[in-house]
Amino acid sequence: MLSYIVGLVQAFEYKHGVRPQMVCLNPRHFHQLLVEFPDIDHEKFFGKFGVRILVLPENDLPHPRVEWLPSSRPRVEARPAIDRSTVHRAA
Repeated sequence: MLSYIVGLVQAFEYKHGVRPQMVCLNPRHFHQLLVEFPDIDHEKFFGKFGVRILVLPENDLPHPRVEWLPSSRPRVEARPAIDRSTVHRAA
């Protein structure tokens, strides 16, 4: 299961130029991952790569998938450069 997930992550990154932030699994997929790596702390392991695991119902997710989530922070427009030579200081 881990090699399949890594393949999904790599294919997504190659296609879109960004690493996905979310790995979506159903309970059966997640159980298989736990069987393959019972002693691993999955949150820390995937967290090192900036990826979170989301477990969804099997009816909603028949196959594992990865997703990139846009930032929830508003975009900040670049400020124009200030010409300091025209700035007058108060005396």
